[in-house]
Amino acid sequence: MVAAILDVYRRIIPNYLVIAILLFGVVRDYLHSDIRGVVTALTYCVAVAVILYPLYMKGSLGAGDVKLYSLLPLYYIREKLLIIYFLTFLIALAFAIIRLLCLPSLRDRIRQFLLYIRYMFFGSHIQPILPGQMPELSFERIPMAVPFAIGILISIIADNTGYIDFYN
Repeated sequence: MVAAILDVYRRIIPNYLVIAILLFGVVRDYLHSDIRGVVTALTYCVAVAVILYPLYMKGSLGAGDVKLYSLLPLYYIREKLLIIYFLTFLIALAFAIIRLLCLPSLRDRIRQFLLYIRYMFFGSHIQPILPGQMPELSFERIPMAVPFAIGILISIIADNTGYIDFYN
């Protein structure tokens, strides 16, 4: 929750918070299993970071988001991780759609995006586009720690009600 609040207000997830979550997760994992369990969890963490790194390089995710998402294997049963990631990105998609439909400045970006799609598929056959008239795409990013926090809360509720066993 702290990461979500900081991501909304400061647009950054501080490294000290990520390190604290990492250390707490390693200690928690060590107490619940042994050193092999910790090594396995850290291996999964690195794998998730490597998978999400191209999204960071593309500008779709922030570095703090990638670090935060890569720490999930320390806290969740490995078999349930895909459910959490799917749920989190589904919540982010819902936020993006709501923002696009509700904010007037973003509706202009939808028109801009549709112009871009039309140009990409049909080129200049429909309407000639002169140099410099190519629609420029620029989208604001959603603070991804918020969908992350909502996904975590949903998993806690589902775990406590007995629907899905998320935790070790």
